[in-house]
Formats: sequence, structure tokens, C-alpha cells
Amino acid sequence: MKKTTSASMHRLTVNLSEYIKKDITIPCYQRGYIWGKEHGKNKRNAVSSMLDSLLDGYAGQNDIFIQGMTVIASDKSLKVIDGQQRTTFFYLLLKAMGDRGFNLSYESARGADGETRLSPQQWLEAVNEETDCEENAQEEFQDIYYFKKTVRLIRKHGIYRQEPRASLLEYIKEHVFFLLIPITGDIAVKTFTMMNGSKAEMEGHELIKADLLRKASMDTGECEGGASEWDNLSLRSRYAREWDKWRYWWNREEVRRMFHCSRPMGWLLPCALKQSDDSLLYQSYTVYMDKYLCGKNEHQKAKIFFNTLRLLQNKFYEIFNDTTLHNQFGIITHILDKNYIIIFINNYFSGLPS
Repeated sequence: MKKTTSASMHRLTVNLSEYIKKDITIPCYQRGYIWGKEHGKNKRNAVSSMLDSLLDGYAGQNDIFIQGMTVIASDKSLKVIDGQQRTTFFYLLLKAMGDRGFNLSYESARGADGETRLSPQQWLEAVNEETDCEENAQEEFQDIYYFKKTVRLIRKHGIYRQEPRASLLEYIKEHVFFLLIPITGDIAVKTFTMMNGSKAEMEGHELIKADLLRKASMDTGECEGGASEWDNLSLRSRYAREWDKWRYWWNREEVRRMFHCSRPMGWLLPCALKQSDDSLLYQSYTVYMDKYLCGKNEHQKAKIFFNTLRLLQNKFYEIFNDTTLHNQFGIITHILDKNYIIIFINNYFSGLPS
């Protein structure tokens, strides 16, 4: 992130005020919001780093130029292909500081019809200065967990105490610039994969989720029954909710203790992919999709693999809820090495009816 002057701006460079005049969409194949996650020995996070830069820029009234945004643009709207984290951060910053924010459609995880809990989209719409953002380690949506963490970091930062606040908000909107990189819709998904697939900060399970949901939302023209784009997006949204439900379950203390596993998705992905090394999970996933599901289109591959995960997860539920099996598996998983745990579980499950 570097400071520059408006005189050197390229014509495709816009400030935040110009950017948020349009309706902004975070497409459904994005991986979810994770800013606020700590990295490295110093446990720095992207939210605090951005706030530091904004406060320094405000003190000197300097223009700030941040990383570019890759978008599909029309006269009235922008679909963000790369820039989700920054876009969502600025939405949260404005709302936390008492601003009305902007029109943001967060397709990353829609709530199901009839649900009483808030979906990430609904949470974003409702957040304001008074919103309770207390940490909940058992938050069902990863997105909401990090939305709340971002707001807490904002409230603790010196930028939150700056007065007059109206002057600070005007500075942020007028003096934060980024380059808009427009692309066409037909290469959007490929561009997202290329730009995000090699990012070191994404863990294996995050990459798998992003790619799996991307595939589920693709309209290949060969989907069963001639599924429409909306059908594909709806399927992707159901998958996103179910994935988050599994992650929430595996992160319950009693589940971690019983299965002797602290991985974000427990033994689900290692057993499905027969891979004990977390650093090789995504590689094993791509091999599985290309080798064992060759001949299928991307949408079909996603449905087949997700159904495999669902069947496997249901078996984990059954073991956990059966008193006898619960105790037996608890003892075995505490005795065996992690490599043998995967072999044991897969051997056990192979003898069960599908």
C-alpha cells in the first residue's frame, strides 16, 4: 500500500466515493470474508494494517492508493472478481462509523428461506454503530465471525475516536483510490481461480470450498434438466450453508475432543481425499476431480464430490450420536497416529451401507 497524489492517477482509477455509487455484488463463488485473521509471529491482520494506513493518511491529508479491483462493470453495477475482502472491509468501516454504507449484494452465503438466524447478507444490511459484535467461537457462518471481528478491531483502533467523524469519513471516501480492472463475464470464474488459487494465505480447506462452490454455480449448458443460472446459484448457496454447518460442528469442543482432531473441517476432507497432510489437501482434491471424475462437466463434478462429503459427514454424525460407537472411536482416535486414523475410519466406513 503506497501513498500517491491524485495528479498521477490513471483514468481508470476511482476513489471510494465513485466506487460505491454503483450497486456492488460479491459473486457466489468467492471464498468468504476472512479479514481480521491473524498471520505471522506478530499476529498482524489486514484490518489493523489498513486502519493504520488510513489514519496516517488522514493525519497528512494524503491520497492513498490501494491494490486494484478486478470487476465486471456496467453502467449501474459492479461485480467484484478480485477485491472482495477490501470491498467488504470498507462497507463494514463505513457502517461501524455511523455511515449508511452502500448497496452491497453479498452472494457468498445466502440464508435459507424461513431461517430465523441472520445470513451474512442480512447481517451486513443490519449492522450499525450499536450492533453487538461480541465474539462467538461457535458462529455458524465464517463470514459473520470475521464481520464481527472486523468491527471489534475498528472500535478498538484510534481511527474510531477521531473527531470530527464527518471529516474523517469524507477523507476516506475522497482520498482512498484504487484501479478498476474491468473484465468480461465469460472469463470471470477463470480469472477468480487464477488470482486466488495460488494465494498462500488460503488454507487447503478454503481453496477446496472456493473451487467447489465455484463449480457448483457454473452454468455449463449440460446440467441435468437444463438447469438455469438461478438454479445453479441456489444450489451453490445450499452447499455454502451446509459446508458452514459442517465446519461449525467439527469446531465444537466436544466433537474435537472425541475425534481427537482440531482441523477446521475435522476428519471430513482428509478421509474423503485419503490425505493426512493439510498442505497437500487442495492438490489431492484437484487430482480427485481430474482423475476420478474425468468425463464430467464442472457442475456435475461439484455435485458428485459434495454428495460424497455429505454421505461421509452423515456417518460421522451417526458415530458421534451413538453412545457405544462414540466411546469406541474416542479411545481409538486417541491411540492411533493421524495417518492410521484416516485408514481406520475409511476401512470402517467402507463396511457400512451407503
